[in-house]
Amino acid sequence: MPCPVCGFTNPAGTFKCSACGTQLVAEPKPVARAGDAVCAIHKDTPALQPCGRCGTFYCVACLERAPDGQMYCVTCRSRSTLPWDQREQLGLMRAWWQTSKALMLEPTATLQSAPRDAPVGSSLVYALISNLVGFMPTLALYMVLIVGALVFATNESSKGLGGPGMALGGVGMVVALVFYIVLAIGIQIVSLFGLAGVEHLVLHLAGEREIGGYTATLRAHALGLAPFALGLIPICGFMVMGLWSLVLRCITLMHLQKVSAGKAVAAVLAPVIVLCGCGGLAYVFIIAAAVSAAGLSR
Repeated sequence: MPCPVCGFTNPAGTFKCSACGTQLVAEPKPVARAGDAVCAIHKDTPALQPCGRCGTFYCVACLERAPDGQMYCVTCRSRSTLPWDQREQLGLMRAWWQTSKALMLEPTATLQSAPRDAPVGSSLVYALISNLVGFMPTLALYMVLIVGALVFATNESSKGLGGPGMALGGVGMVVALVFYIVLAIGIQIVSLFGLAGVEHLVLHLAGEREIGGYTATLRAHALGLAPFALGLIPICGFMVMGLWSLVLRCITLMHLQKVSAGKAVAAVLAPVIVLCGCGGLAYVFIIAAAVSAAGLSR
């Protein structure tokens, strides 16, 4: 087979000229075989993989790799994502607030356009802000009340109605409250990784093999903390946000990991059931020890 450019004679069936590299024969186009998944647009072309957002199968020409590492179709790539994923344009707190509000009011519609995965740092920062907003207003109110009591105790002490011990006790309460704030936020952040790990394990044990990685479960857990925005209402919001968050975590896990509602609920409630069981056993042991000690004292 002579090359039309340089005239070099190539062996029969050669696709490119060995001398100049000119394309001699068009490369064979992949053809879908019976039973193979085909591209939703190019019906005669085998699909590479499903879109990471809508789940529709596409060929390599119809998929694009996003910054989160997932492959999305052109349609999904053009959709608007979560405000949290646009925080560089919106600003950190504005993106957090818009995301939290959307997830609380329209979780299903919001999650339909959300990539299933995100870097660990993205989920961690969202969870950290949510925890700070959820806990700080109520704890700050307690702080104000304690400081007010401390000032009152100091004034009464100067009038001879109190004593130094009362003022010292107030200082101790303030220190204890600050320690509690730091401890509470720290426990919440640690539990983010631990509970997400348990949820991911439960999904695997439930037979889910097509789910995303651990970071997708971590993202679902972090976004499920959106109701912590209710913590802006001291005391009342603090009492409601935990239960609402439990429900939303089931919804985010169901949408981002593409699992059934039953498996999502089982994964989210598994740690709660285990903790309640451990607490119940501890209570039984304490009662048994108390009864035993009472019997020995006789």
